Amino acid sequence: MKANAKKSALKAATGMCGSQFRWLFYLALATLFLSSCYTEPWYGYNGQPGNAFLALNWVDAKPEYIDAGTGDIPPMFHYGTYYKAWPGFYTLYYDGSFWNGQANVFYAWEVDYEIWQTTGEPGGMYYNGANGPNNYFSVECSPYGPWVYGPGYKTAELPDGFELKEESDEKIII
Repeated sequence: MKANAKKSALKAATGMCGSQFRWLFYLALATLFLSSCYTEPWYGYNGQPGNAFLALNWVDAKPEYIDAGTGDIPPMFHYGTYYKAWPGFYTLYYDGSFWNGQANVFYAWEVDYEIWQTTGEPGGMYYNGANGPNNYFSVECSPYGPWVYGPGYKTAELPDGFELKEESDEKIII
């Protein structure tokens, strides 16, 4: 009697008899289990920026005093050795004297330079970005003036709508 009351109550509440309800229950259970197999895609990490290195060299005459403008170069350093440097704008000052063939000549030079790190590749879906390449900068101190060598000069990026038409050592045409 109680079983019949349960069946009739179930049929009255859902409009279904026992076998239909059981089939719907298994369908809902299968949907629940199958949906739990879904996993979110993972996004890779962005690559780390590359390191920057700075070396000081001299040509023709060794400077008597040199200030690299950054604490990355130690007070007692070796010429031609690359030291890890932090990105930023720096001012190098050096002075000295040399024999030019007729007299002892005093010289003093100051140069502004920029050190930067190349950014790493951005990560993507199921992909970790590659790390940026290292940049090596070198400043040559000469009695005739300093030379800054690096992976290229970068002080700004072109704004949207501008295009670089020509670039040489003497001029840049936008």
